[in-house]
Amino acid sequence: MLASRPPDERLTRHVRQLARAWAERRVVEVTYDPATHNPGRPPRRSRVHPYLLEASGDDAGAVLDRLRRVACRRPDIQAAAHSRAVPGSGDVRPADPAVLQEGLGRAWGVIADQEEVEVALRFDPAIAALVTETMWHPTERVTREADGSVVWRARVPGTIEIRRWILEWGAQVEVLAPPELRDEVAATYRKAAARY
Repeated sequence: MLASRPPDERLTRHVRQLARAWAERRVVEVTYDPATHNPGRPPRRSRVHPYLLEASGDDAGAVLDRLRRVACRRPDIQAAAHSRAVPGSGDVRPADPAVLQEGLGRAWGVIADQEEVEVALRFDPAIAALVTETMWHPTERVTREADGSVVWRARVPGTIEIRRWILEWGAQVEVLAPPELRDEVAATYRKAAARY
C-alpha cells in the first residue's frame, strides 16, 4: 500500500498536479520516460484532462481523457517524469463517461489509447485447461487443437500490457501473431537466457 511506503516527493507532486487540474478542469501535459516499456525511445509527451483520480493498492493512477481523440489510459503516475498544467486550459469538459467506460472495457488492463492489434497465442496442452477456465478478455476466441493445445486470440489496444501477461506463462506459450510481438517476446527470452 502507498501509505506503508516512504514518502515519494515526485509522486506526491504529480498527484497534487493532477488533483488540482481535475478540480480546475484544466489540461495537464505529462512527460513519460518510456524506458520501462520501450528502451531507447525518447520521452513521450501527452496532453490529458484528468477525469477520475484513484489511489488503490500499490499504485496511484488517473483515468485520463486525451484531447485529440477520445481514449482512455490509467498511466503509471510513478513513471511520469514531469507534469504541468497547461496555461489557459481551464474549463475543459471531460468526455462522456459511457465513452470512457467503453474505451476501458476493450483494454487488456488500463491502456486503451493504442492501436488495436490481433494477438494469437498457442498454449501447451499442460496448461490448456487453466487458460480456458478464465475469460481473459471480452474479444477472446479459443480454439482447441487436436494435440490438446489451445490457440487463444483477442483484439487488444497495443501490446504493452499483454506482453507482460504472455511472459508470465514462460515456455508454455508461443506468440503466433503479431510478428512484432513474437519478436519482442523472443528477444526478452534470449536476454534472460544469456544471464544464466
